[in-house]
Amino acid sequence: MLFFLTQLCRFALCSLKILGINVFTYILAAACLFFLGMNAILGPGWLGQSIGLKGTGTFTEVSDSLPGVIDLSGNENLL
Repeated sequence: MLFFLTQLCRFALCSLKILGINVFTYILAAACLFFLGMNAILGPGWLGQSIGLKGTGTFTEVSDSLPGVIDLSGNENLL
């Protein structure tokens, strides 16, 4: 039984090496899970807001190219 478990573990390790899964892959997967989890918990823009990037996080400024008021009662907007 011990021989079978040893061979099974050896097969699993060899198959991981053949697939190219090494320590870097696990670190990359952990980083992806961390950042996706933080996005789900804190919302998009949390990283830029925490390091001080302007324009990330909350919407506090309105662009000049956007109109302040939109009138939808014109003839071109009626059905």
